[in-house]
Amino acid sequence: MKFKNPWISATERLLTKDAEHALYEKAANDIESSIIHKGIWTKAFSLTNGDEKKQKAKYIELMVEYYKDLILAGEELENIIKRKDEIQRQEDIKTSEKKSREARRIEDEESWEKARKKRKQYLNSPAYKEKRKKIVVTSIFLFSAALLFFLNLVFPKKMTYECGSGETKEIVIIESDFTVRNKTTGRNSYNMLLDEEDYSNFIVYILWQSTSGEGYMYKKDTKELGQLEPKQLCRFIGEKRF
Repeated sequence: MKFKNPWISATERLLTKDAEHALYEKAANDIESSIIHKGIWTKAFSLTNGDEKKQKAKYIELMVEYYKDLILAGEELENIIKRKDEIQRQEDIKTSEKKSREARRIEDEESWEKARKKRKQYLNSPAYKEKRKKIVVTSIFLFSAALLFFLNLVFPKKMTYECGSGETKEIVIIESDFTVRNKTTGRNSYNMLLDEEDYSNFIVYILWQSTSGEGYMYKKDTKELGQLEPKQLCRFIGEKRF
């Protein structure tokens, strides 16, 4: 028959009952929450000869002994086991944050879906189709204007004349105050008397290296072009882009 030791402390008596169960529960909960005492975990691994299946059970036993030593050293039992409440609080916080993230994700998805439907409705609306039509028309107009501007720079319109008749008919253009180009023969005539006072109202173009005086005379006020040799008036046929 066993008798209770009358000199045993209240703390030691408490450790033999519910408190010890609480310490076991704390050790197990800490493992589930990945709160591991590395030194004791390693010791448990060593004592079980590396058997990972037995390591956990051994670790719990060692942790309970460790907690008991803390209590016997003066640590309050409440301060040790309250960690369970702290773990639960942290778990509650994590759960709450997870639910909040999930709620935000669902809200974002719903907002995105609403925006997608709204945009789809807008793209199918008459207002958007009319706007798109205006954009296309404006783009075509701007492109055409840019193309015409480019063509005008590269191929500007030139005053075009028809000189002679029959087999001798030639097409002549005035490229500038300095050059007349014969499109039929490919020969050019150049302004040789631009600064002569006697020809202030005329521009005289002489065929380059001409020995017979061939060329053209352009009258500025009437815009008439005539051949020098043979002398005859050319007929203005309009402006053309070459």
